[in-house]
Amino acid sequence: MQMQSESSGSADAIIVNTNSSVNSYPSMEEEMEMYIELHSELPLAFFFPNPSNGIVWIEHNFGADATVVIKDVSGRVVFEAKSLNAKKLDLTEFAKGNYYIQVISNERQITKSLEII
Repeated sequence: MQMQSESSGSADAIIVNTNSSVNSYPSMEEEMEMYIELHSELPLAFFFPNPSNGIVWIEHNFGADATVVIKDVSGRVVFEAKSLNAKKLDLTEFAKGNYYIQVISNERQITKSLEII
């Protein structure tokens, strides 16, 4: 796993599984690490696998009012869910290619690229 920090006014971080195989999910040890980190005060979001065949798992600590937005490379919103309770996103109907996934809550925001293959 790799931790990357991207700022948009505050210290935000996102952790992405960088294992190159599709359908690669975190090990039990990595899942425990994510669980512990999600209980910190630092805003975090995890999504995996990336690249994905269209099934994407997402975990975040932004709270119940968080919005998940997915945009295509031109910036057009192709998916938006407010107060998303699901942890599994089925994006299998999306065209293959690159997208941007955002988790937004209050003044915090994380944006990262997502590849559908």
